[in-house]
Amino acid sequence: MRRRFLCVCMIGALVCSMAACSTSTNQTTSDSTESASAVESTTEITGQNENAINDSIYDVTREEVEEKTDIPMCPPAGASDVTYNIISASAEEPIAEMEFTYEGQKMYLRAQKSDLLPPDESDLDEVNELIQDQTYDISGLYYEWDSMNSITVADRFGYACASEEGPGYAAWVDPVPGIMYNLCMEEDADVEDLEDLANEVWVPVDGESYSDEDIATTQAEFQDILQQLYDVKPGTTGSEDRANKAVDSIAAFVEKYGEKFNYNTLSTLAEEQMEALVEQNGEATKERVSDALDEVCEIGTDAYPDLETDVAYNQLINAIASACEAE
Repeated sequence: MRRRFLCVCMIGALVCSMAACSTSTNQTTSDSTESASAVESTTEITGQNENAINDSIYDVTREEVEEKTDIPMCPPAGASDVTYNIISASAEEPIAEMEFTYEGQKMYLRAQKSDLLPPDESDLDEVNELIQDQTYDISGLYYEWDSMNSITVADRFGYACASEEGPGYAAWVDPVPGIMYNLCMEEDADVEDLEDLANEVWVPVDGESYSDEDIATTQAEFQDILQQLYDVKPGTTGSEDRANKAVDSIAAFVEKYGEKFNYNTLSTLAEEQMEALVEQNGEATKERVSDALDEVCEIGTDAYPDLETDVAYNQLINAIASACEAE
């Protein structure tokens, strides 16, 4: 993955010293405008830089995040301890937050609607200025950044910052839906690792056109993948062979249709085909497919190493996982 080193520096004047998690909006929350279902947590976001404000985090469901922010939050395959929050809920553009554990590391992804465009990757001075001005920073991390890199998340240009104290974040913009993202780590952050992690955990909202004709031609193949997952039955005789067959089918599906994936459309397709499988095999179908999916994901990244960072693959896995959880 192309990476150009921007600078390694100490930006003492950028922000004040270590502070607790804080938002970068300039709006004051108002409890009276919050969703009735949102429950205010006892955690306060506080900051010591001149732009920081006191603001509350509201613990919500995944559906409430999307309803309030119009930003789908999709956990990466293999994530655990997933929770969702809304920050600055009364602001014009509230921040969606998803906290999770991935490969043993605790991190959080923040997203906010924005009309910002990605920075000019050819203008390193501009990128450094944007970092200092916190133009793309909704991380809530206020540290002296000791290292920075330009990064590429899918084909979106961004940057990553890390502090010797441990925290760091990656920032990028998806200009088509108009969403700014920050992937944040509070410990053991490294600018190179942040780029790799951002590509693994981020599932774009919109891909290229996935037409009605494409949907029609993929339904049978998608149904076949779900049936193969249903047939895996982890721990039974021959389950490994059946799992490998499912992996091959998934890899072929991604190779054939991946460039046209749109997560919202793909998610709908997964739910429809899952419902058909449930009608055929009963309510235990979703749990059985979900159990098989865990084993298949582990085998898949061993058999096809490139899948681990393939955006289309993660879209597909997350769509199936979401269909398993849907009521």
